[in-house]
Parts: sequence; C-alpha cells; structure tokens
Amino acid sequence: MKRLLFTWCRGVKGLKMSATQIEEVSSRLTNLCPHIPSSFARRPRELKELERWKATEYRQFMLYTGKFVLKGVLTEEFYDHFMAFSVAMNILVSPALVDNHWKYAADLLRFFVERGREIYGNQFLIYNVHSMLNIAEDAVTFKGLDNCSAFKFENCLQTIKRKVRSGRCPLSQVVKRLEECSVQPMEYGRQKSNSSFILNRCECHEVIEERDGSQLCCVFQHPEPLFSVPCHSKLIGVLKFKINDTVLRWIPKDNLKQSAIKTPVSEKTGHSS
Repeated sequence: MKRLLFTWCRGVKGLKMSATQIEEVSSRLTNLCPHIPSSFARRPRELKELERWKATEYRQFMLYTGKFVLKGVLTEEFYDHFMAFSVAMNILVSPALVDNHWKYAADLLRFFVERGREIYGNQFLIYNVHSMLNIAEDAVTFKGLDNCSAFKFENCLQTIKRKVRSGRCPLSQVVKRLEECSVQPMEYGRQKSNSSFILNRCECHEVIEERDGSQLCCVFQHPEPLFSVPCHSKLIGVLKFKINDTVLRWIPKDNLKQSAIKTPVSEKTGHSS
C-alpha cells in the first residue's frame, strides 16, 4: 500500500495525481475522522503527511478508507487495480472468508501483480509486491493474516502507555491497571463513531439506547452494493443504505461484536462526502 500511495503522490508524471487530486483525497480522509471508531489506533491523516504515516495507517487505508476516498479521483484503470488488491486483503484478513474465498483472493493478487507491471513499469515489482503471490497460502495456514501479524501488538502499545502515570515503577503500574480492567465490566461507548455494528455481513445496526443487557438499534433496511468490481461489495461487508430507511429493534448486547464504520457517501459517485 505504501508503494502505491508514494507512486500516486510522489511519483513521475503520468502516474502521480495532480495537486488538486491530492488535496481532494486529503479532504475526504479528514472528513472521515469523526466516523472512525476508537478501536482504530489512529485517525486518517492528510497525504501531505504521508512520510510520517505509520504502518497501521497504511493498513487502514488499504482495508477501509481507500475505497471511499479514491473513487472518482483516480482513473478507472488505477482504481480497479487498487480495488483488486483491497478486496483480496479484506478476504485474507477475515477468518470468516479466507477458507472459502482464498483462491479468489489469490487470483486477485496475481492480477494485481501482473497488471501493476503493465501500469507502473518493471520498477513496481519489488520483493514486497512479488510476495503477494504467496500470501494467500499463509492466510489459509493461519486462518487469516491477522493471526500471523504484529499489528495487534503495535495497536495495544498506545493503550499500555496511557496506563503509566509517572516514571516510577512503570511495569508495576501497567500490571495493576490491567488487573483492574480485567474485573471491570466493559461499557458501551456513547460516541457516535462507536455505535455502529454489522451482523451476518449484511445487517447494519446503530445503537441508540442500552437497557438490561439489550440495545435498541436502528436497523438499516434494503442494503445495496457500494461497488460491483472486482466483486459484489457484500462479500466483504461493504454496503450502502439510505439514512431514513430504518426500523427499530432490540438486539441482545452479546450479538453486537463486530463494529462497523458508518460514513456518508455521495449518492451519485459513491465516494465519501
């Protein structure tokens, strides 16, 4: 993902975006900030700070925000090439999808590598890009790429650091705070960005009230695909709903385990607005 972004923003003429296009993508990224759940270690940043992006930010762009902010900015050829990569990685990080769809993801990554050479030239084929041809097999072996990734440890460092209040006995402080967290019940977050969940990969729920172990949710009706290339977006749990087409329903709290990002999109173009 890093190589693609640097090519689009810092590359040669004919491959990189114009200053206006870069500003448009940056604006869309910052507009997404209020909609990103607190479970993400970082909020989206502008492309002018690309050199300072962390690995978790490239991952967020690859899996979640890129498909919204690049639509209508990149040419169709460049966008479809990126989407093949993004959809493949969405499949491979998901334990629920990887068993049945890993071969499709492998085909997408093969297309990504071969087409990337045609679009960006032989210099595109560095070792990290070439390794994409074998990564699907690793995903099957470990039941999802997140099970052999260090991102979960990196994301947890920020939480641990916040538990240290002074420089005296930091290890003791961390152990005591973690022990306190283990005996305290988890509370439902009241922030708007933390109130969206998805069930069965096609039901989107927004929590508006909690009572006696259940949550009153706005359930969005009649989902539509956000995109159909390279596949129906429902496969990776990306759907479009009308904000006024909802019903209220009480849902057991334990059923809402998979959080979702809910963001406004343009009805005509499908990009974030």
